[in-house]
Amino acid sequence: MTDNKRPGVGQVGPLGTDIFLREVQDVWPEFGPFVDSKALQGAERLGLPQRTSDLVRLADETPNAELASALVRAALDKHVVAECLNRGA
Repeated sequence: MTDNKRPGVGQVGPLGTDIFLREVQDVWPEFGPFVDSKALQGAERLGLPQRTSDLVRLADETPNAELASALVRAALDKHVVAECLNRGA
């Protein structure tokens, strides 16, 4: 599943919908793999691919929700990015 600027569901707006889908994709596999625009920002900051299928392949056995959450942390915190890049060096 990709981020297609989907409308909100009920009283939850698009951002809330993205967060919900990021977190439930391992419980409800029909919603995954899901990497939203915020997670893709994190992938970009880490120098990773921008396609969901490529990210999932690189993550190997890492659960999709864990991957997406880690990428969001990279999007939100430059220290996370620095730590990841230092470990990879």
